[in-house]
Amino acid sequence: QMINDDGGIQVQGKSYKVELVIEDGKSSLDGNTAAATKLVLDEQLQLVVGPGAFFNLATTPIFEQNKVLHVANYNGLNPAEMNADTPYAFLGLDPITQHSTSVKALLQYYPDVKNVALASEDATFAAYESHLLAALERMGVSLAGDPVLFATNAEDYNPVAAKIKAQNPDAVWICVGIDPSYFGIVKGLRTLGYEGPIAFAIDVPSVLGALGDSATGIVGVMSVQLEDPNLAEPMRRLLEMGDPGRHVFGLGPNALYMLRYAIEAADSLDPTAIRDKWETLTTLPTLYGEGFPSGNQLYGLTNHAWARPVPVALVNNGQAEYKPWIIPDVTP
Repeated sequence: QMINDDGGIQVQGKSYKVELVIEDGKSSLDGNTAAATKLVLDEQLQLVVGPGAFFNLATTPIFEQNKVLHVANYNGLNPAEMNADTPYAFLGLDPITQHSTSVKALLQYYPDVKNVALASEDATFAAYESHLLAALERMGVSLAGDPVLFATNAEDYNPVAAKIKAQNPDAVWICVGIDPSYFGIVKGLRTLGYEGPIAFAIDVPSVLGALGDSATGIVGVMSVQLEDPNLAEPMRRLLEMGDPGRHVFGLGPNALYMLRYAIEAADSLDPTAIRDKWETLTTLPTLYGEGFPSGNQLYGLTNHAWARPVPVALVNNGQAEYKPWIIPDVTP
């Protein structure tokens, strides 16, 4: 709607309105395979946004075989999702920049931190591990001990919190997880008397509602809220269009927003022409501000993976303070 309200996508002097054709991947590999097949073979689409996470494993082969330009919301770092042999694959958010930004924000507001306890969910950690450790090394931060892994379906996170506290870290970085994991670990740490800062991706209202008195010493990234004075204007417009109380990261809409500008830069609707032009771009508008390439070496593709400014909120004593957004470090 935002794009169409602004006059649509401009190509060779003509305005094109965006019409979304939506297929539900049903949160499964088989569902995403079926959805991608229908979009390509039945709907004859040449430009696709999504999916996210490891579901790209199911869709990438279908899109690539048919030369469909596809922009994933984010991915799980499996090489089969995006690599030098997937020339039509683009990535709206390089996950390493997203996750490592938590530590960059941590160091900005707690400059005395020298080491962190790293906690992450177990299913995806193997794919992330080497990249996360390399990011820590680039920032001059060491691990306080072995990474502490957990299952996102755990009913009790106190044993996880106990393992983290036993490392006596300067700070805690909960890298990949879901809200119940984050909240359970934070509550466990505070109950055990750990007083250091804890960094993770947050939704501010959810954190304040779930943690109560435990919501202190938290360095949160990724939370986009209308009350944030640093909120980028495109994201503000997006939030004002729907229920202001909903939990929004905006990864899917952002991928579409970026594709719009790549199309206009190419002045073409042809997937190959858009791809070729996109590979020359070093900046691109996003819902969060100006985006930039990240991960050229990691993915083996030039300017196919992107990063952008990240919101930051400090939570202390049950109150959130929105801080200036930070620019992530580029992933090699």
